[in-house]
Formats: sequence, C-alpha cells, structure tokens
Amino acid sequence: MRWNVVFFIILLSFMPSVWAQWSSDSTQNTAIVALAGDQVVPKIGATSDGGCYISWYDNRSGNYAVYLQRLTRNGEKVWTIDGLLISDHPQDTWVTDYDLTVDQDDNAILVFNDIRNGSENGWDVFAYKISPSGEFLWGPDGICLSPAVNSESEMSPKVTVTTSGNYVVTWTRSGDNDVVALQKLSSDGAKMWGENGIVITGQQGGNANHPQIISAANDSVIVLWKNVIGSYPATKVFLLLQKITPQGTFAWGETGVLIYDNEHIPVYYDPVLIPDGNSGAFAAWAEQPTSAESYVEVGHVAADGSLVFPLNGIKTALTASRLHMAPSIAFNQSLNALFAFWLEENSSQNQFGIYGQRLDAQGNRLWGDDGKVFIPLGERSISFVRCAGTDTSEYIAYFQSSAANTYDDAVKDFLLDPAGNFLWGPVTLSAASLGEKDDLVLTLNPSNQLFFAWTDKRSDSGDIYAQNSNPDGTMGNWVAHLKSVPTLRPRTFVLFPSFPNPFNPATHIRVGLPHAAHITLAIYDMTGRLVRTLYQGNLPAGVHTFRWNGRKENGDTAPSGIYFCRFRTATFRTAQKLILLK
Repeated sequence: MRWNVVFFIILLSFMPSVWAQWSSDSTQNTAIVALAGDQVVPKIGATSDGGCYISWYDNRSGNYAVYLQRLTRNGEKVWTIDGLLISDHPQDTWVTDYDLTVDQDDNAILVFNDIRNGSENGWDVFAYKISPSGEFLWGPDGICLSPAVNSESEMSPKVTVTTSGNYVVTWTRSGDNDVVALQKLSSDGAKMWGENGIVITGQQGGNANHPQIISAANDSVIVLWKNVIGSYPATKVFLLLQKITPQGTFAWGETGVLIYDNEHIPVYYDPVLIPDGNSGAFAAWAEQPTSAESYVEVGHVAADGSLVFPLNGIKTALTASRLHMAPSIAFNQSLNALFAFWLEENSSQNQFGIYGQRLDAQGNRLWGDDGKVFIPLGERSISFVRCAGTDTSEYIAYFQSSAANTYDDAVKDFLLDPAGNFLWGPVTLSAASLGEKDDLVLTLNPSNQLFFAWTDKRSDSGDIYAQNSNPDGTMGNWVAHLKSVPTLRPRTFVLFPSFPNPFNPATHIRVGLPHAAHITLAIYDMTGRLVRTLYQGNLPAGVHTFRWNGRKENGDTAPSGIYFCRFRTATFRTAQKLILLK
C-alpha cells in the first residue's frame, strides 16, 4: 500500500506535463476547456514564474459558472484538466464583462457579478482571491461588494492591484441613474472604504458608467468613466478621469478631469486606459462624427490632474472618409513614446487593415499624419486588434478571416521595432480553417512570451483555446531556445550565441545589459563594410533579442557567406561570426 501511495504522489507531481504543452502547430492549439455548453469570455493574466491564469464563463451545467485554470510557462495545466470551479452561484441567462488580475504574490483576483442574492435584487458584484495552489483565500463564496438587498443592478467590475498590495474594484451601479461604484480591499479581504464603498455620480443629469481603472503611485488609483447624457440614439458621451487617494477621497477635484467633450463617441464603445509610468494616465477612444468616418484619439493626464494633451485628445491619424476604430495602446517609458494601433476600414466597411502611430511626449505624430500601414486595406475581415509592448519592441495581434464574407478567423501576430519596422511576422498562431473565434485576450510574461486565449467555435458554439508566441516568432516550448541565456539581468555586457547559426533565412541575436546603456548592434561583411544596423539607441538592463533576416540596409538579400555581428557600448565591444547559407 505504501508503494502505491508513493507512486501516486510521484505521478501527481508530473501530471501537468502529461496533460499538454504549447503546440508549434497552428491547427493544434491548447484546449483550455472544450466541453458541451458554452465556454466564453476568457480573461488572462501573467504570473512571475512565466506562466499565466485563464478564466472564463462556463455553461457546462446549464448555469454560467466561473472557472479558472493556471498554466506553466510551457502551457501545462496545473489544476484539474477542465479548470477549477470558482463559483456556480445562480447567473442570468446572459453574462456581462468581468475582470481578472494577478498580484505580486501570483494570486489571481477575480471580480464578477451574479444573481445569488435573488434576481429581484439584480446583479451583485463579488471578489475572489485564489492562491497559486488553488486555495480560496477570501472564502469559498468570495466577498460581496454590493449591498445584498437592493433593486439596483451592479455589473461589469474591473480590478487593479495598488502599489501597497491592496485591491480596488470599480463597477457600474445601475438604478434611476448610473453611478460608478468603488471599493478597496486589503490583502486579507477587509473593506477599506466602508461597507458599501464610494461612488462617482454623473454630471449634468447624466449616467456615470463603464469605468476602467489602473493603479498609481502611493496606493492611489485612477478611474476613467463615461458620462452619458440623453437616451440612445440621441446620446452625448463625455470622458472623465479621477484619481482616488488611499483614503477614498478625490484628488482631482469633486468632478474629476474632463478629457473629452465633443459628444461623438458611440455609446457602445468603451475607452482604453493605461498608466504613463509617472502616476498619470493615457486614455484612448474612437469618436465618430459621421457614419462614414471615425478617428482614434489619445488623451494624457499628468499625476497632478493637468492635461498634457489638449481637451479631446490628439488624433492618431487625420485621414478623412475612413473609419479608424477600436484602438489598443502601449506606453514605452524608456523611449517616452505612446504606441497606438487600430482597426482601419473604408467608409463602406468592406475593406479592413491595421494602422498604427507613435506619439512623442508632446503628442506629435512621428509616423506621419495618416499613421503607418501594417496590414493594408483588403477584403479579409480583421477584428480584435491588440498590442503589448516590451522595452524594445511592440507585439500586435488580431483575428483575420481567410477570405471576404467568410465566418472564420485566424489568430495572427507580428513584432515591430520602435521605428515601426517588422522584426517578424505576421505569423499564424491558429488557423482560420478551424472556424470562427471571438474575445481575443493576451498577456506578456517576464520573458516576453505572449500568451493568448480566445473563444473558439471549432467544435461547438464556444470553447476556450490558448496559444503562445515566442520572442522570435515561433510557437511551442521556449525553454530550448533559452539554454544559452543564464539570467534575465547579466552581471556584465554579453553577446549570446545567435540561434540558429549557420542560418537560413534568419537568425536571432541576444545581448545582455547589466544596466541601461546606449548600444549599437550591427552586421558587417568579411571586408568590414556595414551590411545592416539592427539597433542603435538606449536599452534598459536585461536580455534583449534581435532578428536579422539576412537582408542589407536597403532591403536586398545578402549573399551567402561569413558575416560578423558587432555589439558595442561606451565601455564594451565584442563580435561573433555568423554563417548565412543559401
């Protein structure tokens, strides 16, 4: 009997590797859950060990329960194969948005609404804290953030982790007028802003709703919300920001900071909010003055609540008679640059592309007044454009159909350098032949691997699938590629062995910096002539990956032969031999 027990324990310890690993085949993605009934609305968050959490709504039992799964960096499931049940309390026949984030101890924080307190009381908001081992740290039923008995519906919560390790949740409380509700929770789940939290009310008789939230310095948070006046379709939408102090008071005045008042944002569009790295915030939205044109705009508010960009923001592109829609933004603090990417459509909405813009600290458009074209307008539909930034590059991911008017989607991504040049891609991560997809989400782990999750309809009306994307554009297990990289922050400057070498058509070159420095990384031929500058500029400490595609500075293909990669800083220089085969 003892031998059987020992064997069982050993078997359990190796169980994740039996269940799955990331696939390198775009037709064989990782099934997070594929059961009868709908599994929909995935959320994803990276963990410090290189893995991630994925959550979803699950109708396998006839009620939309909430499930969670934890994956290792190699895509192995840590918990039971079909996910950890978080809540099977009564849910409505349809679901709203919800949120997942990960704290500094790799706990998953889930916030969502359900009708466990009785449908006559409407939706109520609940918060759960799940440890990396799957323990329910705030109890089996979480914490109710809403008044348990009221007729108001409270929905679509968002959550952020503060710099002091507390949690602030915000959501829409819908009654006679919508208000934005907020509650702060300590690490052990104690309510810090009173039993029912604090509220932000609408202005000019309007409804305050659809809040977004980020953390700021000194345990404070910044909230963005829509102030909606009038009834659809004759609605006027304004955007406001407010900084909330640790005590739950308003730091930017009683009414907050108005960043948009042009009234042309469709009521069904939600803005985007990200931190600026200095206790302020960037916001992005799409305004639509006519049915034939829309514009992506970016606002910037400083830590003291002053407008860095003017009221109504900076347009990322000025092209008229086009629809610039659904922006995704990322801020590169080392470059002090804001990157924006969006879905581009013609006025007839039968041509689709991906465009982008880089804004400097003053809001100047560095990629021209029309932005930069990454996927030209074409008949294949595009949706769910997403971006994620590293210190030296920008990932862009999206869905794209196989042909015009087809109900299928491929998941694709590509990588850009800070100048907007392709480092690789587009790469197909999940084939369009597998069918229709929805709700693309992504997260970036500490090794700059991207993890994706989406609702997948290859087998039925909804399952949850996932895939990784490595820094070199490959898929699958990344460990083999990292064997030559001993640390994410070397003690000295280092030029790691390129991979592969010899190569055809491309090789990947990694440099390590013990501290921030200005570097030059360039390719030379046997005679010492410059062939291609891969990077010249400032980089932060860490390991950075660059790709040489075997082309010269002018874009021509370099001939086969021996080349040298030179890595230089103010105090260090080295080189390595590369062999290009044809």
